[in-house]
Amino acid sequence: AFNYHAPPQQQDPDAPKLSTYAYGRDYHKVLRKRLKPLIAFIHEQYGEVALRAFVDSAPVLEKAWAERAGIGWRGKHTNVIRQGTGSWFFLCELITDLELESDPPPTDHCGTCRRCIDA
Repeated sequence: AFNYHAPPQQQDPDAPKLSTYAYGRDYHKVLRKRLKPLIAFIHEQYGEVALRAFVDSAPVLEKAWAERAGIGWRGKHTNVIRQGTGSWFFLCELITDLELESDPPPTDHCGTCRRCIDA
């Protein structure tokens, strides 16, 4: 999960509202580039292992995988939420044949909160 904050560009309050991430560079390219150091690190540590990176480019259940990997829990708005960060990040995947341990899935901290629904 990578934060991809792009500062809002819209100054005209009467103009249509666009999602903030749409103002920045194409997040697919940005995140794929950000995965390269991780791929290099894995190859340095473990040698040649099979790796494949995805940024919204494969039919995978990334939200479910993020939960099972311990990244966060699914909020009422259906996005994954990380405690202390919220849901402002993009998921990308690095699929490998390397045996890795995952963190335990976090507890759902939403309770009766509806901030993401009411926003």
